[in-house]
Amino acid sequence: MPAALTVTLRPSHGESLVYELEDDACRFAVETSPPQSVNHNVVICDSDCDLSQPRQAAIADAVLERVLRDREASSLRTWLVRWAGPMRAHHSKRLIEVALRSSHWDSSTGRPRGMRLNEAVAEMVHEGNVFAELRDALHRRGLLVEGASAESVDVAKVGDLPGGLQAPPQTPATARVPFQAMIWLLTMPTP
Repeated sequence: MPAALTVTLRPSHGESLVYELEDDACRFAVETSPPQSVNHNVVICDSDCDLSQPRQAAIADAVLERVLRDREASSLRTWLVRWAGPMRAHHSKRLIEVALRSSHWDSSTGRPRGMRLNEAVAEMVHEGNVFAELRDALHRRGLLVEGASAESVDVAKVGDLPGGLQAPPQTPATARVPFQAMIWLLTMPTP
């Protein structure tokens, strides 16, 4: 059973509030900036979970419910979601699978087709619902994910993926795929 939700003021981060729920197998945190801050509409989500997707979704939902109770949902338009490494492998795995199916990605070169790397990965993240649980939790709270942007994208050969990540069976070891990035989800209040 998850521990109680904690809310902590971080003066070193411009008086930001950190909402965090943690148990033995999962941590989900949301950091919000003060309403008067230039980043007042940016919310940083971070997770470190080794639980099933439904359990992770329930934990994220509990944290987001409190954040949006404390802050007016319409003032939170941009969400930053970070993931990296094997503990968040489900997002990386989804991105790999989406890239291998996408017309935007050329796995033989490890480059996008007809667009820049960040743009292609953002498109694949959004269209492929890489963050489906977070998207659904936001929607239940009155926010619709309108799009995504990406930066700091890492690409590797399938045979060289770090942290035990794997591509679907029969994927050539030489195929190159994006497996990690910093993603911004752009949200709008639902109509």
